[in-house]
Amino acid sequence: MLAMPIVHTIKILRNEKSFSINKIANTLNIAWTTAKKYADEEQVPQEKQKARTGMMYDEDWGAIVSDWLGGREAKEKATQE
Repeated sequence: MLAMPIVHTIKILRNEKSFSINKIANTLNIAWTTAKKYADEEQVPQEKQKARTGMMYDEDWGAIVSDWLGGREAKEKATQE
């Protein structure tokens, strides 16, 4: 999948500047089929966010670490004042 700014550039070139698929493909140096796919597609694909996995997230260690870091920041502010 292409980066979202490139997808938006393809849409702008096709819809607002009326570039042909060949001209878009040559301008952006991408395959003709890729330019066709994103230029004529009605909906812009949504970016996928990967679910975080691992011990820190599966066993709720993230909350504990955040509490530790938050406590340290509070101590640093108190000692600076």
